[in-house]
Amino acid sequence: MENEIKEYDIDKRWQLKRSSIYNLRDKISKLKRKVRSDFYSSDDKIRLTALVVRIMMLTSERVGNSISAKNGHFGVTEFKRKHIDVNNNTITLNYVGKSGVLHEKSFTDESCATMLKDLLKRNSSFVFDARWI
Repeated sequence: MENEIKEYDIDKRWQLKRSSIYNLRDKISKLKRKVRSDFYSSDDKIRLTALVVRIMMLTSERVGNSISAKNGHFGVTEFKRKHIDVNNNTITLNYVGKSGVLHEKSFTDESCATMLKDLLKRNSSFVFDARWI
């Protein structure tokens, strides 16, 4: 009898986990579609947000915050021009992240590269500074 209860509990837990995984998968798919469509928005702030999210999705890098940036640890939203290099459609990120860990990551994405090239031309300390839009 006790084994039957344990098997039931385990089966129920797996059903809940499976449901959660499917739910997460659906939300990630929805987010990807939204980011893809926002890349073509006429609103510059929406396009900038889509670019940040896309970079995070492609690289698994974290958001970042101004307090960490002041301490020399960066996330995507706090990148400076020196942290990003664009060569054709290949983007290389090179920066110190959370806990002082050095990150160097390259990826290829034509849409990201095109937008980043324009952002890197601006006279701003931070690449994703929405005040310059």
